[in-house]
Amino acid sequence: MRQTRLALAFGFLMGVAVLGCSLDSPKYTGPAGILASCGVPACYLDLFMSCMPEGTCVEQDTATCGASACPTPLTSSPTAETISGCYSNGVKMLEEFDLSNYPPDMTMTMTFKKGSTVCFSETSTYSNGVSSSTVKNGAGTTVATVVGDTTARTSTITCTGGSLVVVSLDCLSPDGGTSSGSSSSCTQGTCVF
Repeated sequence: MRQTRLALAFGFLMGVAVLGCSLDSPKYTGPAGILASCGVPACYLDLFMSCMPEGTCVEQDTATCGASACPTPLTSSPTAETISGCYSNGVKMLEEFDLSNYPPDMTMTMTFKKGSTVCFSETSTYSNGVSSSTVKNGAGTTVATVVGDTTARTSTITCTGGSLVVVSLDCLSPDGGTSSGSSSSCTQGTCVF
């Protein structure tokens, strides 16, 4: 269930590290280079480059069912989930899911920081195949909005004061959005955001 939520709301950002788009931009490397080759604009890429998670990671998941922690093994659907990831290069990522109306609706906020400094955050709502996101820099200023449409297989990214750019999800996620990538190499443990 977690991979499905990530693929729907956020698959294109973290999942691209393993994808096969060619790299056209020498300014952006690694996952950001792949995003650049797929047409993602600089206002978004510059934030990602400032806080790119790399290296080994430890992931900590916390799910709540109503007002308390979910039972183990899980016998009901979580109403909220928090996932923190700590990477060996000092980047930390926090994903907070509001699942109280899932399905079909959910809200997710992701925050990235390096050391104690927030690099950027993205708050997304997802409903009936469409996600709407607001991307803010570390100072809390909106730098872009993103509208993802899983039916049309596109993300429309608009930089503040700029033109909209339509990006194909087939470039960003040729497997159909079934992999998230954010925890594929993480080990479970303690990660304090």
